Formats: sequence, C-alpha cells, structure tokens
Amino acid sequence: MIEPRPGRPPPPPSAQDCYKRGGAEAARRCAELEAELDDLYAALPESFIRARNDLTQRLKQAGQIDGAARVKQLRKPTVPVWAVNQLAGALSDEVRALLEAGERLRVAQGGRPPR
Repeated sequence: MIEPRPGRPPPPPSAQDCYKRGGAEAARRCAELEAELDDLYAALPESFIRARNDLTQRLKQAGQIDGAARVKQLRKPTVPVWAVNQLAGALSDEVRALLEAGERLRVAQGGRPPR
C-alpha cells in the first residue's frame, strides 16, 4: 500500500491494492467496490458528495474502515472532467482511437513518447 505524504489524504482505493490482499472474498469485494466507484463517477456531479458519503457509510457498516476512509477522501470531479469521463465510458473505442492518433501524430512530428 502506498503511504500518503504527511498532511495529504490517502490515495483512493485501487484494484491493484485490493487484489494484492488475495483470496476469493477479497476479489469479490474489490469487484463490487470497482462497480460502486464506476457508478459514483458516472452520476451527475451535483449528486457526487451525497453518493460518496452513502458509499462511505455502507463500507463502514460492512467493516471496511480503511476503504471507507479512502473513499471519503475522493474529490468531486469538475464538470469538464465529468464530461470526459462520460465520453470515455460511452465511446471508449473512439476515445482510445483518438488517443492513439494523437500519439502517432506526436511521434511523426518528432516528439518523444510519454514516459
């Protein structure tokens, strides 16, 4: 697990953190959390805080205190970020193609690939 810097909130839960703990039950909980987080970021920005707090409460009730604390730290996306997330979810193949085209253009113009 990545340790947060002093004075900074912990990073949000990730599938990588979840699956490292192993076991079928952990994998099931991770998949459920990933689905919940997908739903959270798919919702309208104005309902984000309420939905995040509801998820935090459900995690606490399920005894997932660390996960609840990490979810509570998630920030509401700005409207432009939310809109891009919506496009990426609805048109994932097209967004992937756009990003790949941008990478090819950068390389063709002599740019370096990202690190």
